[in-house]
Amino acid sequence: LSNCCAVLLNLSPHIVRLHSYAAMRLVSVLVSSMKRYTVLVMKNGGRPAEEGDVSSALGLYAETCRILLQVVKHSVRRKIVDKNLHLVYALIYHQRDFNSILRAKFSPFTPADTEKIKAVMTEADNIVQDHSARTAEKAMDALKKKSNRLKGLKTSGNGVRTRNDSGDSVSAISDSTMNGMEDFKFTYEEEADPETFFIPYVWEVIVSTVTSSSLEWDKSNIKVFALVHHVADAVLPTTTDAENGAVLPTGTYAEDAGDVV
Repeated sequence: LSNCCAVLLNLSPHIVRLHSYAAMRLVSVLVSSMKRYTVLVMKNGGRPAEEGDVSSALGLYAETCRILLQVVKHSVRRKIVDKNLHLVYALIYHQRDFNSILRAKFSPFTPADTEKIKAVMTEADNIVQDHSARTAEKAMDALKKKSNRLKGLKTSGNGVRTRNDSGDSVSAISDSTMNGMEDFKFTYEEEADPETFFIPYVWEVIVSTVTSSSLEWDKSNIKVFALVHHVADAVLPTTTDAENGAVLPTGTYAEDAGDVV
């Protein structure tokens, strides 16, 4: 989880033109995680997880929510909100669930966690309502035409306001703080042989995508070379290197795709 969170945070300042499906899935996972975390907090007597604790389900959901909220906040900041309108629409689509979580009795989320997202969500909903947009296509058209209203939003500790033409220090501080996050880098530990996961995974994605969209590939007949890490010792007879005592495979690798993915 720590590695996944670090990767997401490193990517978050640079997310633009997010695909509609990816945007909807991101918000859906965020809302689902927030719901689950709220339930776990309720079962824990209203006590949220301790910061940095990922040893329990409570801590795991807390960390997941924190990271996903940060990713969404980065993606709808004033500097690039007009380049992520699919994400804005996804927030409108899920706003009822999002707001119900924040109103829950044991909701662990503070205004600092959600204020910026809620501001964008509310303003975007007002734009859609003003244009009487009843379909996704019309809603997106309305958001594109009035994206300047989203870029004009600013938040402060006292609530949400609309930026005036001259601007002010509160807005500048908020934006500089958020944009400054682009300079942060989160490190993570990579496995010694990442290809043992990524090569089979990418191959599985390719096979599944092609099979479902264009060609009916029979996986049982696909022949590829398996990675040695995925071949059982029983499949590969071994001999011992006389010089250093190392055990070396002497058989041939399995060729069935099932041994790889």
